[in-house]
Amino acid sequence: MTVPAPGKHMISNALAAASVGLLLGLSLEQIRQGIESYEPVGGHGHIIQTDGMTIMDDCYNANPVSMKAGIDVLHEVEDARTVAVIGDMFELGTDETKLHYEVGQYAAQKGISVIISIGSLAKNYEEGICDVSSRGGYNGTHLYYPDLDEFLEKGIGEIRKGDAVLVKASHAMHFEKIVKKLQEQ
Repeated sequence: MTVPAPGKHMISNALAAASVGLLLGLSLEQIRQGIESYEPVGGHGHIIQTDGMTIMDDCYNANPVSMKAGIDVLHEVEDARTVAVIGDMFELGTDETKLHYEVGQYAAQKGISVIISIGSLAKNYEEGICDVSSRGGYNGTHLYYPDLDEFLEKGIGEIRKGDAVLVKASHAMHFEKIVKKLQEQ
């Protein structure tokens, strides 16, 4: 069967759903039909194809695992400049600084063309990116904006026609505004 959602991590999700379906008495055919009819909704791994770019709208929720999975999906894009617009991940506890730092390192190590960090915790993405950069492991562009308003005012122009763009942060960052603005470009 085909899982109609980007990312290898979606296979694990489909397998978990299939297991639950089996436990509830669904047939293999019912499970296949259910998985193959899956459609991501806005903010949850939703791919939006515009005339000018591909937008990966994954801005409903974020944690280190889902952030890295989104970066992996973006990294797999060929024939486009890859842009990760990543914001704060909330409710991570006492390790929030370290976890943001590690996601910044991860994005840099994956060679994302442009990494745009937004938010007060996102400063730590920048530090992780700079660490990888200082060791010669990243030569892309990385930009930091302290808040969404400043990015929408000064930074959205960094994203251009032909780009593949991941938009991901915790829901309270309101990155759906970025998705909307990109769709209007």
